[in-house]
Amino acid sequence: MRTLNPNTLSKMEKYIKEYQADNGRSPSYRNIMHYMGMSSLNLVQRYVLALESEGRIQRTRLGNIELP
Repeated sequence: MRTLNPNTLSKMEKYIKEYQADNGRSPSYRNIMHYMGMSSLNLVQRYVLALESEGRIQRTRLGNIELP
């Protein structure tokens, strides 16, 4: 498995926080994919899971993204 880019992780975390502040809800994986210019939802999921494992975000049991 390839190593995830730390700059991309930080950019994604910032986008998620700003999106939540502006919209009152978490962005969808598809929103994140388009904003980040990523090619697949699977790649977005890998980054989201990495952010969660580092404690930078939390996910609900339904998969919604929350801030810790």
